[in-house]
Amino acid sequence: MAVTTNLDITKKGGRVSFTIDEPKLAEQFFGLTRFEFGDDPHGPLMVVQVIPPDLDFATHYHDTDYCTLVLKGSLRVGRTWYGPGHFRVQDARSVYGPTRSGPEGCSLVSFYGDRSELPDKFTRDADRARFDELMPTLLAAYAAAGMGNRATHGAVGGP
Repeated sequence: MAVTTNLDITKKGGRVSFTIDEPKLAEQFFGLTRFEFGDDPHGPLMVVQVIPPDLDFATHYHDTDYCTLVLKGSLRVGRTWYGPGHFRVQDARSVYGPTRSGPEGCSLVSFYGDRSELPDKFTRDADRARFDELMPTLLAAYAAAGMGNRATHGAVGGP
């Protein structure tokens, strides 16, 4: 069993060590750095995400339990703002959002019980349409921030 990642950083002694300010985190597509635990395609996943300021994400859900910890900046989910040190624990198939990054952006880490269930899912056609509508804005914001140069495997997802 090994931890695999899309982060281009040297593994030493069986470990990877970095801070949330590591510039390579922002190089990943959609600011998403993946850490997969073990070889099971349904194994756990840690995602470190760096999000530019004032970005909106459509209401969605995941088919796995997960939790998010805000490390820097802020994130609004529904009507509630979360800042550094705030945890959100979400049940599988529990719909949440819309989501928005704060004026200073947001850096967070999320842990998913089953990495195969990371892709955003939508209960309403209107939420899926909103996701499709927001995608060009999201991609442009990441490009303008000089982020998201590297492709990553797995689907694009919101916080």
